[in-house]
Amino acid sequence: MAARQNEVGRAVKGALVGGLVGGALMAVFMTLMNLVQGQDVWMGLKGPAAPFIGDAAMQPGFDGNVVLGALSHFAVAIAWAIPFALLGFGLAKGPTVALGVAWGILVWLAMTFVVLPIVGLGAMKPMMLTAPMAFEHLLYGLGLAAGLLPYQVVHTVRAPLRYSTP
Repeated sequence: MAARQNEVGRAVKGALVGGLVGGALMAVFMTLMNLVQGQDVWMGLKGPAAPFIGDAAMQPGFDGNVVLGALSHFAVAIAWAIPFALLGFGLAKGPTVALGVAWGILVWLAMTFVVLPIVGLGAMKPMMLTAPMAFEHLLYGLGLAAGLLPYQVVHTVRAPLRYSTP
């Protein structure tokens, strides 16, 4: 449901919060997955910097690229959150969460098949097409919906009155 003109600002605020919450859930999940697998815990945060700095984003260890990658990650999370919030604004809690889950999967597929190839990272497709990456984006969608809910104003549709004839 499209947001009403006077509610666009509220929807965008919800998108900012939702994008940050969803992005944070993804970042925590990426970090934990790397930790469990014995990999560099910073890779999940450095990776989003790859379109800007190339292979330097894939070097192990903490450095300034972690900050660039984190900023890029959260900017993309917020960018995906804005159309979600405008589309879902006015929905009740259950439909907002359901749309969030669907949106997370849509983002996963769009990033894998469209965005990453455009920014020169098409070689990441095999890694993106895994269950953990799907789950990570599902978490994003749930966090996105949870962040929008406090800003949500439910729009109800009233049935037209029926007049009976005597």
